[in-house]
Amino acid sequence: EMIRVCMIGCGAIARQHLKALQSIKDTHIIVTSLVDPNETAARSLKELLHQDDHCKIFSTLEDANKYSSYDVALIMVPHDLHVQYAIQCLQSGKHVFLEKPVSHTIEGCIELMKAAESTDKVIMIAENARFWPEVVRAKQLIIDGAIGEPYFAQANYWESVGTEDFYDGSVPEWVRNPKQVGGGILMAGTIHWIRSLRILLGDIDEVIGIVSHPWSASQGESLSHALIKFKSGLPGVVHSHMMDIPMSQVPFFQIFGSEGEITIHGDFNGGITIRNKTNPTGVTMETLGGYMESFPPQMLEFISAVKDGYPLTKEHGGSVWNGSQDVMVAKAIYKSLHTKKWEKPTLETLTGVTH
Repeated sequence: EMIRVCMIGCGAIARQHLKALQSIKDTHIIVTSLVDPNETAARSLKELLHQDDHCKIFSTLEDANKYSSYDVALIMVPHDLHVQYAIQCLQSGKHVFLEKPVSHTIEGCIELMKAAESTDKVIMIAENARFWPEVVRAKQLIIDGAIGEPYFAQANYWESVGTEDFYDGSVPEWVRNPKQVGGGILMAGTIHWIRSLRILLGDIDEVIGIVSHPWSASQGESLSHALIKFKSGLPGVVHSHMMDIPMSQVPFFQIFGSEGEITIHGDFNGGITIRNKTNPTGVTMETLGGYMESFPPQMLEFISAVKDGYPLTKEHGGSVWNGSQDVMVAKAIYKSLHTKKWEKPTLETLTGVTH
């Protein structure tokens, strides 16, 4: 049975998801439509298709729904459109693969959680940290006791705009607009590191942070620093920095334990080093694959769920509920800026919080 795919949003991240889709090597999966108001972006993405003669380009989702047929929607649009497009596709009977975060607001998360509970279609949040090779390996090392009992973790999300950043120097205008992103760097990038911390050391209980605005091109914060308390009682730090200056490759993550330390290198190409009392100079693994290798297994999981035809459980790592937990951590940090207090990432305490 054919699985017809509509890709909604044809920007930089769409290319990664298309590569992941093509890596499945299933001739029954075909992209039938591309949606983007930027026709140049859509045509550029179409050139990467293996069977582009079957694919139509539309400027709006409404036109795609009217003039094309598809079973699966891959939604990769600005954050403020996530919930609107996801619900529209679900109501049209489509399975949905939605780029992270769930929404730019807590209210949007609540709305989509309700929609996910009432549909028989698959909706998965594209939180690929679950498949990031270095994060997966670090988690296993922690479980295996390679560094003893963990006692602290710190995360560094950084982008040196124009030198070493995800967009190769061309950060889209919407990414710099708090109304579309739901804030600044915390919602534009750090939210993915928040999920990684949750994978490594468990859910987060409380946060408190500060922010600054050194990059004038961004309307939202481009520097943030937050203290976190995990529900286990362990402390942590999550630091974020986006600026148009050269930067050192500081580690993306460091997890410290009673016997040593795990470092995930500050390089999207990958690398992880473990130091402990047995190997004080460190053992480095650089062949795990890196961040981009997380996309293919994530897409395979989604397509497999579509074929099985069963909605994801609430506890699933790709569920709307789980994705909303990441948003709540970011929004709790924003709330702490105003209250000057530790804040809990819960729906009850965060409704109405913006940035």
